Amino acid sequence: MVTSSAQAAWFEAQGQAPILNDDIAQARESGVKDAVRQALLYAGASIKSLQQLDNGILAKEQLQLAGEGEIRGLKVTSERIENGFIYVSVQVDVLASDQPRCQQQQYAKSLALVRFKLRNREQAINGGIFHIDSEFTSKLNNLLSLNHSAFDVRQFINQNVNFNPNLLDARHHAVRDQVIAIASRADSQFVLLGSIDDVSVERDKKQPYDFFFKEAPRNFYLSTYLFDGLSGELLDVKHYRQRAMWTYKEQDIVDLSSKKFWDAPYGQRLLAVMDDVLINTTAALECVDTMAKVIAVHDDKVQINLGSKNGLKIGQAIQLSHNGSYTDQFGIPRFRQESSAIHTKVIELYRDSAVLQALDSLPASNIQLNDFANIK
Repeated sequence: MVTSSAQAAWFEAQGQAPILNDDIAQARESGVKDAVRQALLYAGASIKSLQQLDNGILAKEQLQLAGEGEIRGLKVTSERIENGFIYVSVQVDVLASDQPRCQQQQYAKSLALVRFKLRNREQAINGGIFHIDSEFTSKLNNLLSLNHSAFDVRQFINQNVNFNPNLLDARHHAVRDQVIAIASRADSQFVLLGSIDDVSVERDKKQPYDFFFKEAPRNFYLSTYLFDGLSGELLDVKHYRQRAMWTYKEQDIVDLSSKKFWDAPYGQRLLAVMDDVLINTTAALECVDTMAKVIAVHDDKVQINLGSKNGLKIGQAIQLSHNGSYTDQFGIPRFRQESSAIHTKVIELYRDSAVLQALDSLPASNIQLNDFANIK
């Protein structure tokens, strides 16, 4: 029989949302969810609560929640409408378990985020949104970095790396080698890549009698690819499809860094996609084994590339393993770990690294650079 204890705590937060098409009720629900999401992230609540929130329905001043998540109560303490926005303050009762759903959930995963690629630049001509790839990925980087209990974003690589999703077959070494190189450069275990596949505007064909400006729907299709940077293995693929009214004229050049853009319907849809990427990436990694690389070896001590930011503690026991990766008879690279009899503990701790000392007579010099430390 497994038992776990839990404790409740109230958190306060403020959210906001634009009022679109005079729909105050919808704006209020979006504002409440924004406030609750911020409170949950601050409280370090689990992915289950974030998904519970997204399945919720606002009724009066209570958020009716699905499932048995960690949100036990919600109170809307104030709201105001100003300049086309609704601002909502809430108190959230979060019941968090003392024990994580899985052991690996207590460690922040080291992650490299690479600027998502805009596949069809011709579609960006309408509005001049040629930098939508950089702006979107930069904001996503900020969102992931705020969720520091789940992620240690080591580097945001704001450049085109020529990632080609069509080469994800196991026999194509290019993507695997590319991912491993990115992870090594960013000192990270995981790599998140993406492709913005469609930003087209669906305007009706102009008729001779059309003298007035008409809004048109614009698509935002995104695919994300989450990799293990140590093995180059593809862990997860997600596809996101959104559409919103494009409120700009054909000849307008849009400032993607402006508050006006992100407050508009299309910008709001993009922010919703970012939230979904955060939720899904957290869910994909929260129970995956946390591994560090050996970056230095000296006598009976080794240094690894994870530290206090990732949840390691002084005195923590860590087992080392050898990098036994090889290429098979078909020319396909295979990732492999070979268990080591060397057991260590953390004796020095830094933000991004830790020094381990061998606990037995086996010399740590048997371990080489780029071998692994398994964080349990």
